[in-house]
Parts: sequence; C-alpha cells; structure tokens
Amino acid sequence: MLVTVLRVVRTAFRVLWVAGLIAVLGLFALPHVLGVMGGEVYVVRGGSMSPDIPIGSIVITDSVDPHSIAVGDVITFRVGSASVVTHRVTAVSGGSQLSFDTKGDANNATDPVPVPADAVLGRVEFSAPSVGLVMTILGTAAGLIVTLAILGALLIGGWFIDELVATVRRPDSRGAAAEQVI
Repeated sequence: MLVTVLRVVRTAFRVLWVAGLIAVLGLFALPHVLGVMGGEVYVVRGGSMSPDIPIGSIVITDSVDPHSIAVGDVITFRVGSASVVTHRVTAVSGGSQLSFDTKGDANNATDPVPVPADAVLGRVEFSAPSVGLVMTILGTAAGLIVTLAILGALLIGGWFIDELVATVRRPDSRGAAAEQVI
C-alpha cells in the first residue's frame, strides 16, 4: 500500500516537473518562434477589452494587409512612439488615407483619434488570459529565480521519493537496520 502511494506521488512530482519545464521553456520560446513566423506577442496591461481580453492576457497578432481589416476585427496598433493598444475596429475610412475607428469593448465611446493604416501592427488571431502575467513574472530576475527554485524542489522531491520507494522495496533493509541496532 505504501509503495503504491509513493509511486503515485513520484509520478505526480515527475508530471509537475515536466509540465513546469515545458511551460517555462514554451513561454520563453513563444515570442521568438512567433517572430520567425510573422506573429508578435503582446501583454495586455489595461482593461479596455474586458471581459473578452482581460488584463494579464497575451494577444498574438499576425501582420496583415490593412485593406483586409474589417469592422469587428480586433487589431493591435501603435499610439505615439511608445504605447501599443489592442482595440476592436468600429469603422473603416478609406478616404485619402486608410484609417480605422476603434473602441475598447469595455469603453463607452470610440477612441478620439482614428488609427492610420501605417500604425497597425497586426490583427489579433488569438488571446490567452493570465499567460501575460506569467510571462511578465518570468521576465523579472526574482520571478525566474522562484520558478527555477520550484522546478529544483520538484526535481529533488522526485529524487527523494525514488530513494524512499527503493528503501521500502528492499526486504532486508528494515531487518538489517534492526540487527545493527541490537
């Protein structure tokens, strides 16, 4: 019975360690892989697109021809030199210069300035809640150290349980220890 419980715990440690390692490596590799494929990853830091895209989500955008963007599409665009915004297109103006009226889903009014086509970074193809929070934490030294410590603890815990299972399985281990004490 004890050996069975230890095997289950050992398997859980291994699964958690492998899953954690894959998740960490995947989160580090995601922006690079998508960059090669033409996509970009952005972390949502504001609540204007809630509830569909809450704070802490990531959005994955794909570069598109601005003429293919339609009303209802969610686009990511640059505002000024430093800000990046993700909002839904509410109108397309094709006058002398293509531009888009946009609005955050949680906002009551459209954005005050239309988005010129050359400011569009891409159309949102996918979003994942909370992944941006994890990426942000892993991007800090403290977050990386804590994550590596957790993975290390799982690895050491799995090794400890392996040793415990091996000790419990040995039939003479308890008897030999008892004879040495006597």
